[in-house]
This record gives sequence, structure tokens and C-alpha cells, in this order.
Amino acid sequence: SISTQLQNTKQQLIGLFLGVPAITGLFSGFTKLAETAATVNARLKLAAESSQEFAQSQDDAQRIALNAGQAYEAIAGLYSKLRVNAGLAAEDAAKLTEVIAQATQLDGGGAGAEAAVFQLQQGLAAGALRGEELNSVLEQTPSLAKAIADGLGVNIGQLRKIAEQGGLTADVVKDALFKMQNQIESDFSKLPVTTSRAFQNIR
Repeated sequence: SISTQLQNTKQQLIGLFLGVPAITGLFSGFTKLAETAATVNARLKLAAESSQEFAQSQDDAQRIALNAGQAYEAIAGLYSKLRVNAGLAAEDAAKLTEVIAQATQLDGGGAGAEAAVFQLQQGLAAGALRGEELNSVLEQTPSLAKAIADGLGVNIGQLRKIAEQGGLTADVVKDALFKMQNQIESDFSKLPVTTSRAFQNIR
């Protein structure tokens, strides 16, 4: 009887120690997510003019991220940049963020899309989309670039010339994409929910 109890205890201890790395990894993952959420919320709070707007921006960012299957921090970062640096009104910033999120998914999303969105927000925050930032959008998210061009009634070559002259300001990009919003939403609605989008939503 004692031998059996010792054997059982041994097996339980082995199971416990084998589970420690998994538990530690899970805890570490949740800790990083919590830190990310805190950082994102701080940015949204700085972009908001009231507690009500802050709460609305959180809801908008989460809804857009879930719908597009993109990282919450990337969506919230884009919103806050458009709100503060590009000077867009809260409603326009949320609307433009959603259109951009959907347009980038037309090319498959993923790390490339997130990099392009980051470059886009950097360019618009600096005053106008041009140079390296524009090249990233053209290469990583051609559907988004085409939507901007179509909204302006030009081709990609002409879009580059407008950018060189500093003409792709936040307001210009906003107006162009708002003209294409219905088409983008229609194309986006036809996309299947991929595994990567599903896992991003779980995250």
C-alpha cells in the first residue's frame, strides 16, 4: 500500500513539474497582453477629449479589430494617430480606421499589412503620405493603394506624383477612401474567415 502511494505521489510530482513551463508560458503571455492593453488604452485616452469619447474609442477599436481580424494595438494605434497627429474628428478617425483595416485584408492581412498600416499612419501623422511610407503601402497593400487612387480618380503613377508634391494629406486620403467605402466593404464581406484571423480574434 505504501509502495503504491509513493508511486502515485511520484507520478503526480512529475506531472506537476512538467506543467510548470506551460503554466509559466501561459502566465507570461497573459502578462504581455495586459501590458499591451494598458499601453494601447493610454494612447486612446490621450487622443480622447472626454471619458465618454475614450470609452467609445475603445469600443470602436475592439469592434474594428475583431471584424477585420487584426491586432487591437495596431487598430487602436492607427485610430489615435489619425485622431491626434492627423487632426481628424473622432467619428472620421474611427470610420477611416475601419475602411483601412478592411482594405488591407483584401491583400491577405498579416505582418505585411500591419507594417503598411504603421507606415501609413506615420506618413499621415507627418503631414502627408509620401516616399518610403507610400512605397510600403504600394508594395504590401496594393488594394489599399488602388482604393486611394480610384477615390481620387487617378492611376498609381499619378498617385505617386501627387504624393511627391505632398498632396496625400490625411484629409485627401480620408475623402478618397470614403468614396470607395461601399466597394471596399462589399469586397471585404466576400472574404472567408481564415485561421490566422480567427486566432487573432482569440488573442
